[in-house]
Amino acid sequence: MDRAEYGKAFLQVKRDFEEAVAQWGLPFEAKESFSRRDRAAFVEACNAAACNGCTGQAAHASAPSCSVAPASHGAPAVSAQPGTPAVLAENAGGSIRTGWISPACVACRTGERTETFFVSLACTRGCYFCFNPNQEGYEHFLTHKRDIASELRQAAAAGRRLDALAVTGGEPCLHKPEVLAFLDAAAELYPRAHTRLYTSGDLLDDDFLGRLAAAGLREVRFSVKPDEPREAYRRLLGRISAAVAALPDVMVEMPVIPGTRGWMEGLLLDLDALGVRGVNLLEFCFPLHNAAEFARRGFRLRREPYRDLYNWWYGGGLPVAGSEAEALGLVRFAAERGLRTSVHYCSLDNKVTGQAYQQNKPFLSKRPESAALRGRYPHLAFDPEDSLLKCAKVFGADAAPAAEYLRGLGASVTLDPQIPFTAFEPRWLGPLLERFPGMEAGLCSFILEERDSDSAGSGGAAAGQGTGATAGQGAGAARAFAERFYARELGMVEL
Repeated sequence: MDRAEYGKAFLQVKRDFEEAVAQWGLPFEAKESFSRRDRAAFVEACNAAACNGCTGQAAHASAPSCSVAPASHGAPAVSAQPGTPAVLAENAGGSIRTGWISPACVACRTGERTETFFVSLACTRGCYFCFNPNQEGYEHFLTHKRDIASELRQAAAAGRRLDALAVTGGEPCLHKPEVLAFLDAAAELYPRAHTRLYTSGDLLDDDFLGRLAAAGLREVRFSVKPDEPREAYRRLLGRISAAVAALPDVMVEMPVIPGTRGWMEGLLLDLDALGVRGVNLLEFCFPLHNAAEFARRGFRLRREPYRDLYNWWYGGGLPVAGSEAEALGLVRFAAERGLRTSVHYCSLDNKVTGQAYQQNKPFLSKRPESAALRGRYPHLAFDPEDSLLKCAKVFGADAAPAAEYLRGLGASVTLDPQIPFTAFEPRWLGPLLERFPGMEAGLCSFILEERDSDSAGSGGAAAGQGTGATAGQGAGAARAFAERFYARELGMVEL
């Protein structure tokens, strides 16, 4: 079997996925209108423009062009300090921003020491793109409440270490006493934690805002809707302005709906004038319901919704074509205008790395059981860019000579004589191809699952906890721990 034949299995997985998605009623775009490869070209063009002080054009025609113009309304130009990039790309390019980023967003990338709570899923709005109906217990929590202060106390009693705490909904401001009790508990149990609240702003009156500030709330994130009536929009800006005066970090977080870029440029200017610290632009997603509303607006699904197909936990749905291109256009706009307000594009790719990290975390520990796990998969290496496990492979007649050569270099390799292929850590790919320039190779991605899990990905929580044998329980227990996990192959990129 050669590389092309091996890759056909992943193409079949993709076809099966697309057939399954078809039942939800919204078609894919005919071809990918904006590729992930265009992200790198976009960022490179932005930073070249900032460095040179001239207009830059993206290398790909479909990528939004970028230039950095003189600052507006007195704001310093993004490129005012030599060597400072106008745009930063992080987390394997899934996170792209112009400046400051909330520490809660950084914690989200790995899912480490962070937790989000909700009192109920009741809301003052009825957004057609809301993905809360995908949450377990949605109907129940429309009318029932959780005691989030008690949940936080239970987490502390269990020894949970938390640096970022959030209250979301629904609309948290429907439950003001419960939110304040939660913040009081947070101040007592996790005094250094970064606390944040999500809200539409509808019920955020001055009295409650003052009480939130007194209780130590660090950050509030407002949701703004492009179809707000003008008077409602002005009222919301007033609430945002009041929050800027009361709280350290005020943000707006909202999806970028295709076709709204012009309106959103005006919003960014308004928010910058108010002194808002940051804006999170989310990739707009179809939540696998309300297909008629999406179709009526002419939306289509992004042709390549994920970098790697998998049963990702994030409940937001599948990305809509056109959202990413417009979001990056808004990042460019912020860089051009030199806005003080940082603008951050958070893609769906950025949303799933936390799950990847949590499931692959058992591979990283220095404890004996993790060493046994690495010994079970000696050809895999953790990639900090996207938190997946990676290996390189060569196939067919190249497998045996590649294995022999790499072993001579001291590399750990896995030779499968049945297919055949040789798998090894990606760091050995350069020396191999230098020795055998004609070899066809592939870069493969993996995620750990527990063997006794009921479905793909469902073992991630247990894996993320790093539970299992300790050093004192001996090599046998460490081997038993390692055998609990299976490295599921997600896909291959031809090199």
